[in-house]
Amino acid sequence: MTSAGRPRDPRVDEALRRVVQDLLVAVGYHGLTVQGVARAAGVSPATVYRRFPGKRELVEWAAFPASEWVEPRWTGQYRKDLTTLVEVLLGWLVQPAVRAAVPGLLGEYVHDGSRYEQLLEATVVPVRQSLAELVAGAVERGEAVEGVSLAALLDVLLGAVLLEAMVHDGTGLRKAAARIADVVRRATT
Repeated sequence: MTSAGRPRDPRVDEALRRVVQDLLVAVGYHGLTVQGVARAAGVSPATVYRRFPGKRELVEWAAFPASEWVEPRWTGQYRKDLTTLVEVLLGWLVQPAVRAAVPGLLGEYVHDGSRYEQLLEATVVPVRQSLAELVAGAVERGEAVEGVSLAALLDVLLGAVLLEAMVHDGTGLRKAAARIADVVRRATT
């Protein structure tokens, strides 16, 4: 199936992403408008609306590109690998644009939970898979017990990581990651 009109210019997409990230840091989620993004990117609001139905979708796209997950190199040491996983998550969430986007987006999700579920599916699936592999490997090596709910463990991990990222700016990231990973590890041993 072909689409009508000109193909999308990737330079416009990149300009939009950069502008949204910059504006999130400068004015926050609530201060960001589609018109302001268009003006700063040097495009018309119609150009933005052809790509995104509204501000929420634009911010999700700019702040949470799902393609960025890179599986860390696991060592086979449960404690160390959990810490690495938490460091990666914290490192991603403490990025200024992400920190600025999360509170506003969470407020939006109160009114549209299905959108939140879609974002989680796009961003959390690789994390869930990594955590499942780490726990399964730890169980095989006798470092963790069987039967721990992976869903509950993931909720605890993500909740702790999200709170840490929102309350702190990434200073002391390694210590925070080790502390959170230790709680997760202890929950599975």
